[in-house]
Amino acid sequence: MTATNPPSAAATPAKPKRRILRRACKALALAFVLLALAYGGLCWWYYSQAPRLARNYAAELNAPILKIPPEKRAWTHYRRALEVLEPLQENEFAEKPTDKDWPATAAYLKRNAEALAMIRETAKIRPLGMLVHDGVDPADIAWKVRRGELTEEAAANSTPPSENPPLVAAVWKNTVMYFELPRLVTIDSRLAAEENDGERFVANLMAIFDIGEQGYERPFLVDQLIASTIRDQAVALLGDYLAQSPQLFSEAHLVAIARRLDADGNNPQLRIRLDGEKTFVDDMIQRYYTDGGDGDGWFTIDGDFGDEETPADEEEFDDRIEAWWDRFRIPLWAVFVMPPRRELQTAVDEYFDIAERLVRGKPWSPPAGTERFVDEMPMHVLDAKWEGKTVSMSGIAHMAMHLNATSDQEHGAVAITAALVRFQRRHGRWPASVADVVPEFLSEIPLDQFTGQPLLYKLIDGKPVVYSVGADSDDDGGQQPTTGNLGSVKRFDDESPSDGDWILWPPIESTDDLADEEANDLEGDAQDGNTEDDTEDGNTEVNTE
Repeated sequence: MTATNPPSAAATPAKPKRRILRRACKALALAFVLLALAYGGLCWWYYSQAPRLARNYAAELNAPILKIPPEKRAWTHYRRALEVLEPLQENEFAEKPTDKDWPATAAYLKRNAEALAMIRETAKIRPLGMLVHDGVDPADIAWKVRRGELTEEAAANSTPPSENPPLVAAVWKNTVMYFELPRLVTIDSRLAAEENDGERFVANLMAIFDIGEQGYERPFLVDQLIASTIRDQAVALLGDYLAQSPQLFSEAHLVAIARRLDADGNNPQLRIRLDGEKTFVDDMIQRYYTDGGDGDGWFTIDGDFGDEETPADEEEFDDRIEAWWDRFRIPLWAVFVMPPRRELQTAVDEYFDIAERLVRGKPWSPPAGTERFVDEMPMHVLDAKWEGKTVSMSGIAHMAMHLNATSDQEHGAVAITAALVRFQRRHGRWPASVADVVPEFLSEIPLDQFTGQPLLYKLIDGKPVVYSVGADSDDDGGQQPTTGNLGSVKRFDDESPSDGDWILWPPIESTDDLADEEANDLEGDAQDGNTEDDTEDGNTEVNTE
């Protein structure tokens, strides 16, 4: 018999190991196939979803305007003035009589006196009635072509407003041109003063106030900022000429101005607010999120912001995700990283509630619940599209509150000034105390926005000075800063303001050194491409790149 060699000890366990390895590989392969099928299903489901536009926010904003006949809307008449108004040439645009191109500007204003008169009359009409739309409104083509904003060819091929436009594409339509109207009226006011025409000067002044009031009807932040700037133009113009040419104003003029200042100062509608920005974000969410019908949904990459105003960054984003591997990984990111719609909408609602309360507040006493208002808004939609190049809503809220306060500060100061001038005319002297003008010429003394106490007044070398304690909240007796940045006394968020007061009236000329410092600071901010809002809770940067 032949003996059989038994298997070696080393070879015996090899077969079970190979079997285990094969089984593991099969299991892994099966798991991979199942995972691939599951992920393929997820991709199929994800790319089969699309945002559903449940609301037409532009139509909702336009509905009250469309109920008013076009002839009763101010914008209809502004269009006609723009059709008549000559386009400005470069050598015809001077701001003040001391500018070198002033003679050409004065000649331009006289040639366009009819259009300026139309603007003054139109400023009295309510409402403004400027519709929210994208594209080019056919009614705007004539003046846009005349003023060079559209060529004849572009006008013929222009895209009419769409039925449900993304609000981001509708924000800037006609807004810039609207800002030019009060600017022209302001320059004409200076010409009227040069010609000693007080009646035309005051008519222009009231028109600027009116145009600013009309602008507050528009819902978006950019419109609110422009309206605030227009109102501030009127206040600055009045303050300047009450100081340098008080004889321009009759007693009747000053009474009318006092009534207007009092009415505007007590009008809560003349404030920067954020309701339009909330609508803007809500519209953005519905354009980038699916809608399951129960208020929930998932972020999609194919949302629509509109073609005309699409930021370059969004185009770059769309180019990047064209690669198949990016398209392949997007569903996992969108479903498991991006917050669902309901969660985001709830956070947005809560955040804007805090922001709006802050904007309505006063710098010296922020509303309860806003003390720790920092940049925590989960704006994942913007983050996804522009990789963090978002505008800080915290910074915007603080900025809006501060701009409202600055406007109130300057508005209150010029109201005091008008009362002082009337007192001086009546009594032949300046009052010893600001209380002397109450209540005969002023119902109450406006408040200093830094302290909540009445604005201050003092006779210095026999001349009146109206002032605020400034950012350091310390009364320096009406003395402007002698060192440091002159503008720091006006900044509500300055952590180390210069020592001195904010001189509100009469207008003061900066010393050369201080003016240079302030100009350099502003130039640096412009080059950096951002403005900063340093709150007591930390630094919040508003990036405007």
